[in-house]
Amino acid sequence: MSLSLALLLPAVIVLAGLLERVRPLRKAPATWPGRLPSNLALLLLGVVTDRVLQPAIALLSAWLAAGLGAGLIGRLALPGPVAVLIGVLACDLGTYLIHRLMHTPALWRLHALHHSDRELDWSTSFRHHPFEKIASSLLFGLWTVLIGIPIDAVLIGLLTISAWDTLSHSNWRMPAALERALARVLVTPQVHALHHSTLSGEADSNYGSILLIWDRLFGTWRAGDSDPAAFGLSHDIDGLEGRLLPMLHLPFSSELHTGPSSTRR
Repeated sequence: MSLSLALLLPAVIVLAGLLERVRPLRKAPATWPGRLPSNLALLLLGVVTDRVLQPAIALLSAWLAAGLGAGLIGRLALPGPVAVLIGVLACDLGTYLIHRLMHTPALWRLHALHHSDRELDWSTSFRHHPFEKIASSLLFGLWTVLIGIPIDAVLIGLLTISAWDTLSHSNWRMPAALERALARVLVTPQVHALHHSTLSGEADSNYGSILLIWDRLFGTWRAGDSDPAAFGLSHDIDGLEGRLLPMLHLPFSSELHTGPSSTRR
């Protein structure tokens, strides 16, 4: 089971790339040379920060919570499979809440690189600053302790979220019937595309990773019936696109506005 889960994300990356070529949702972006090499470089950096650090912190947190008898799930004394299922749901809720925090002025500079992509495809899901991944890993570890998420649920939840995140960012046009059915419950590429709009009313919505229930419960859901007019930040950052070092410097750039509410038209 662990090997299957480990192979899930690479398989989804390949699948998303193929689906984008067969049924593109938008005109295919210019990816090579251009934005794809830098996004792939961030993916490799993410192997250290996101794919190693976050699971390590989360699993350590889950182990500590279990050993100390801490956390909500542990105190409910639920059957194993039920506890794992609730734990996976808690992982999804945790990523939603952390995503909301990343859009606050205190953490926006770390998250802005993800929103700076002017195109949207599977590689955008890996366009995160390493400092953002460190911050989100620590926050997720804290969430794991507070909720008492079981270790198995952490493993399944994080890998499933990463895999679905790749699909939801992809430039894939789902068959209309499938889109209508899934978009009632799940974050689809068209639903999530709205979150990457340059307009604040659109970008400050649809924060969920897998399930739409959190956006609906907390009032941040918005129908993604059509693509936004443009993706990215509302203001240009000179020399950013396709250049790794300026991308890594973005949180410290004087050209980047100080909060998400002021970064978009």
